[in-house]
Amino acid sequence: MAEGLRLLIIGLLSAAGLTGLFLALGALFPTVLRRSVEAIDDTPGRAFGVGLANGVFLAAVGVGLSSLAEGSGLGLFRIPALIFLSLLTVALAFGLTAAVQLVGQRLFPTASPVRQRVWSSLVLALGTLTPLVGWFGLFPYVAALGIGGFILGWLRRPAPVAE
Repeated sequence: MAEGLRLLIIGLLSAAGLTGLFLALGALFPTVLRRSVEAIDDTPGRAFGVGLANGVFLAAVGVGLSSLAEGSGLGLFRIPALIFLSLLTVALAFGLTAAVQLVGQRLFPTASPVRQRVWSSLVLALGTLTPLVGWFGLFPYVAALGIGGFILGWLRRPAPVAE
């Protein structure tokens, strides 16, 4: 029983920390996130495919180079491994923030943007904590969707300025 309670507390504290991260990224990078949310909303299938391919690639190359550095004793491979895994982490953080914003806009359309992000991040955190379905279904889907939205958001052309 104590182990289950400890895991529940860790999960809730992690959700609170992620909520703070999503709020901070939303405040510091509104343009990047707006473009990512638009990419996810306009073409969710394409965003999922791009995110899945790039996420698997970055993770595989990063872990492979890290394993090569450990096995061969050549520390030189740790630097590119760290670069690939850092790129994956940045894309995942921005992608999850964009997914949280989209879920907030859909679930809580009348709430303020801060309330949308807080409640939607808690909804997604609790959803991904659901055994099996959340762990192996919802989280990989949202992560791939977010990474793809982040990448496609960078590739989007800015909207023309109205004169």
